[in-house]
Amino acid sequence: MLKGHDYLLVDGYNVSQQWINAGFLQPGELDYERQQLITVLSSVASYWDIQCLLVFDAHLVKGNPGSTEQMTPHLCVIFTPENQTADSLIERLSVSLAADNKHVLVCTSDLAEQNIVLTRGASRISSREFLLEVKRAKQEINDVYGRHPATTQRSWLEDSLPSDIKQALDDMRKKK
Repeated sequence: MLKGHDYLLVDGYNVSQQWINAGFLQPGELDYERQQLITVLSSVASYWDIQCLLVFDAHLVKGNPGSTEQMTPHLCVIFTPENQTADSLIERLSVSLAADNKHVLVCTSDLAEQNIVLTRGASRISSREFLLEVKRAKQEINDVYGRHPATTQRSWLEDSLPSDIKQALDDMRKKK
């Protein structure tokens, strides 16, 4: 689904809410939810070798000029300025990129937004479909690189040392 696309435009709050409802992201403060989404998208965008523009609504913040931050070579996070919604910015970006002959995929579960971007030359993927693609990519990454999903347990150097070395270090500590 993502192969052949140059750009992936993601409606940040729409996707994060859908993924929280699906149990893929943990609910919390907005900043925490955003950070989880940024972390996931930075790894899969790199794996897919696609430019991901993650757009968050900030249109209700008075005096907000908006901001753009290039998080990784493959992920740019955009906060809309006051009075501009993520939907309107995504529409404008999809038209602009499509006019430059770029293949654009828009991820949102907003049906009106999906219909608009389809008429403007972009492709669309729902948050649910995108989650399936992300899970598949994460599994492929784990398979290729031999990584296992992160655990909540902390890994200590002490746990990997032979018992005689641990004993020697403990003896040295006690002599102080």
